[in-house]
Amino acid sequence: MSTNAECAKVVCGQVSNQVDRQRNQADELEEVVDKLETRLVSVVEPPAPTEQGQEDRPSLVTTADAMFSSNESVAGSIRRLALLLDRIEI
Repeated sequence: MSTNAECAKVVCGQVSNQVDRQRNQADELEEVVDKLETRLVSVVEPPAPTEQGQEDRPSLVTTADAMFSSNESVAGSIRRLALLLDRIEI
């Protein structure tokens, strides 16, 4: 029979693994968007200048902070893809 401490260790390990997986996939998404932009450079208009204000980053516990970073990365990739769609000339 497992103790509460053993269960907590398993849960923490599973959460940590999934947070790492999320970060890796967010990084991979950024790389793919970079490659797509590079390949399409001849058929897209130059990007329009945008103002990017720095939002205050919330104070979060370690796991939530890691998830926040991954979510920000994915949101950034989504914005880049949406802008790329607006600029494409094919």
